[in-house]
Amino acid sequence: MLSKIILFIAVAALIIMIIEMWLPDHEKIMLERLEGFKIYNASDKQRKMKLPIYERIFKNMEILLIRYFGEQIARGRSLAPLKNKLVQAGLDTEPIQHRAQRFIFALLFGGLAMLSYNYKLVIVVTIVGFILPDYLLSKRMQARQLRLKNEIPDFCDLLAAVFPGCNGFEDAVSRICERYHTEIAKEFQRTIDEINANISKKNALRAMATRCGVPQIDTLVSQIIQTDMLGTEMSETLRIQAQNMREMRKQESETKARKASVGLILPTFFLLFTILTVIAGPSILQFMQAMQAF
Repeated sequence: MLSKIILFIAVAALIIMIIEMWLPDHEKIMLERLEGFKIYNASDKQRKMKLPIYERIFKNMEILLIRYFGEQIARGRSLAPLKNKLVQAGLDTEPIQHRAQRFIFALLFGGLAMLSYNYKLVIVVTIVGFILPDYLLSKRMQARQLRLKNEIPDFCDLLAAVFPGCNGFEDAVSRICERYHTEIAKEFQRTIDEINANISKKNALRAMATRCGVPQIDTLVSQIIQTDMLGTEMSETLRIQAQNMREMRKQESETKARKASVGLILPTFFLLFTILTVIAGPSILQFMQAMQAF
């Protein structure tokens, strides 16, 4: 009986959220009237309307949850580390949105698990739904950092090759980013945009290193800043850094290979035991039967 009541409340709340999604947002209308001459951007609305219905429902639930429980969601640990993780994962999501997504996943997973009338399953599935966004965020951040690690040596080689024929570091980076659209090229292009927006090169490069969260890029940024301050040859510095990065990547691959060989010992033991059982098993059974006959 209690599970039916909880399920009814969850379904009613979902229906209310869906209905409110289609109702006019009076707060938004008031702000638009106050702004008066603001140009209406129809493309944003059209893009949102093209989204699948489940994405619009999820976004609406997220907005409502932040609107009514934003202060409670934002309490607790500082949002700065979470913001850093979101940036390193390449997401534009705010920390409070990510926390709201955790509660939404927990409610949805828990609501679906209530159909089984198994309270232990409900608790387990709700916990899984709560930690799932953090797990997906970590996997996305690791995948992006791996792409950056693999792309940075080639980018440094290209930068070193075109640098002598360019008017400085910014011009060389811009020429490469015009032709290549990799993850690291996007980060460097954003850095150039920040430099063009009157942000110092040092601060823009350090901000890029923070967004990437890759030790190799931290080292590269430090070397670029030092070379720029000392006035030494930039192309030679870039070649050396590219060579060092490839060497580090080779060492990491060798380390992973050694760890993999150690990890294969246990599966190999079980495989060998299985093969011996299949080969020697019939002979052992025949021997035991022969001994029983005596």
